[in-house]
Amino acid sequence: MPVDFLSPTQEARYAAFPAPLTADDLARSAFLDATDRAVLSALRADHTRLGYAVQLATVRCTGAFRTQVADVPPALIDTLARQLQITPADHMARYQDSQMRWQHLQDIRQRYGYVAYTDPQRGWRFLRWLFTRAWLGSERPSLLFERAVSWLRAAKVMLPGITTLERDVARVRDRASERLWRLLARDLTAAQCQQLDALLAVTPGATLTPSSRSARCPVPPAARASSMPSPIWTRSATYPLPPPSLATCPPAPQPPSCAGPRCPDRQSPNARPPGRYAPGRDPPCGAAHPGRPGP
Repeated sequence: MPVDFLSPTQEARYAAFPAPLTADDLARSAFLDATDRAVLSALRADHTRLGYAVQLATVRCTGAFRTQVADVPPALIDTLARQLQITPADHMARYQDSQMRWQHLQDIRQRYGYVAYTDPQRGWRFLRWLFTRAWLGSERPSLLFERAVSWLRAAKVMLPGITTLERDVARVRDRASERLWRLLARDLTAAQCQQLDALLAVTPGATLTPSSRSARCPVPPAARASSMPSPIWTRSATYPLPPPSLATCPPAPQPPSCAGPRCPDRQSPNARPPGRYAPGRDPPCGAAHPGRPGP
């Protein structure tokens, strides 16, 4: 599977501040609670307190630290300075030149529970979650990548390089696909395997394999608007495939049941006949009922 499935927009958005930085973003990442204020009160200089707060808000907002203070939006610095009652002035420039910022990064990791991407325990949990997501769903790689970023940030795992995470997402999806192929092929006999292999061989004088010709088989217009099977499905029905085994498939979700006093199933038939709900409207209980037409 290719590992360059991310768009330029996704690459620019990875581990970056939201643009623009909204009030909700500032409330989630730049609000200093009592625990944060107690940690900051132990620092003496204004530029170290403000710098520590900026590093903490940065990792909360983006999932990674910043080595250059110039990359931090001014709105984030002003929000933290108001809470600390500090005038920004040249404090961030002094903090950039100090060596305390490297100690602050280590202190934030230990105090707030942030771990590196290579952490064995949380790394194993992440890979297990990623494989389960790839096995049970059919999300495209870019969407699975976005969900992986959200999981890492929620678990307080420092975001790795974008190519590292991109390769891991592609590798796990490949493993899930290979497992699916093994489950589909384990019930085939040797003769069936040979017949299926013949579908991938190009015969002399031909330019396409039998499988490719079936995929490119023209479909008559009537097959798209009626129940008439298309030629590709008609030809596929002749392939020597055994019936699929559904033993390893997860059960389908069941609609919620209702037993509330307002449930129409508990009322008399004369009060609310089945099938009398307006299209697109649910019963008062909000559950699924056999007499209600679907949306």
